[in-house]
Amino acid sequence: MAKRYEVVVDQFPEKYIPVLRVLRNLLGTGLKETKTLYNYSSKHCPCVFLAGVELELAEKLTRELLEVDVKVSIRESSLPNPMIVCPYDFSSPSLVSMIASWFRN
Repeated sequence: MAKRYEVVVDQFPEKYIPVLRVLRNLLGTGLKETKTLYNYSSKHCPCVFLAGVELELAEKLTRELLEVDVKVSIRESSLPNPMIVCPYDFSSPSLVSMIASWFRN
């Protein structure tokens, strides 16, 4: 089995609009879902933002977040399948589809 990794967000910058743009682009979510995810994650830092993914995906997300001044790192994950941090009131069909596609790879 291939190693899996997780992206850990230690701190979001004060300027959150560039972060929302990156997250919307990467996750394919709408503005409302992205803001909900951002608000939830920023209140729980440091937090595992994405886990159980291949190194390539973890590196891509990390690069994009570093470009907008998010303090983020990658570490090995014990999870065998992808998981994204998700507040209880967050639901997005596009996000569910994206995560489902990871299982097909």
